[in-house]
Amino acid sequence: MTVGQVKSRHVNHKLAKKNHILTKISPDIVIGSHHLIGFQLFQRLSVKRIEQMDYHDYRCSGKGNMLLIPHKGTNPKSAMVACHYGLPLHSGAHDGFSVIEQHFKKNGVVMRATPVIMTPEEKDMYDNDKKGLEATIPGKKSVTGYHKVVSTLFLSVLKKLKCTLTSRKYQEHLSSLSEDICSHISKFELLLSDPGFNFAPGQNGCKEPDCTVERTHGTHSNSWPADVSGLYEGTRLKTLQEL
Repeated sequence: MTVGQVKSRHVNHKLAKKNHILTKISPDIVIGSHHLIGFQLFQRLSVKRIEQMDYHDYRCSGKGNMLLIPHKGTNPKSAMVACHYGLPLHSGAHDGFSVIEQHFKKNGVVMRATPVIMTPEEKDMYDNDKKGLEATIPGKKSVTGYHKVVSTLFLSVLKKLKCTLTSRKYQEHLSSLSEDICSHISKFELLLSDPGFNFAPGQNGCKEPDCTVERTHGTHSNSWPADVSGLYEGTRLKTLQEL
């Protein structure tokens, strides 16, 4: 199997981060750019699949596959903001056993995908993609945690990606998956780290010294916006494309 080299058109998120409602709280707030379908998963796809995606003008760092959320850094204020508003906190490599455990606790066993008719060439491409996503590639870490869950969802969509599709329809399949993943993250059904569930509404929160049972943070949160509904599309957080 030959693994492809994913092409990622540079997307400048600086302006979106600068204008983000949470950034306006304090310059200390760090907003992270999260790939909903992980960049490392695209790096495991076959050369033919990457060429197909490039032909259909799909980029894994496009705005429809990006989520802007508070990022854990050396300053605790980002974690406090995520805690206060019940938002996921971007942190680390998104691995850990609890990430997988929480997903299956909330969603049960992943159901078998609806069969899709594929030509021999399409099946060969899919089989190579599957080997790359499921197997350990020399020089690369095995897929774990968040990426393990997403790889299962990704495989169900890869079956539908055909060369004969219009670019618009091709991109819609992947955008729909990104939105589904975003929904799971927003509901804390899919975590970005082992302690990620602490930030869900009703849980323990960030546990910083000023963090109360009500998830207020002393004088820090007195001037914070009361309404952040603009971050949401229905019950899920908006992708960067939708902000």
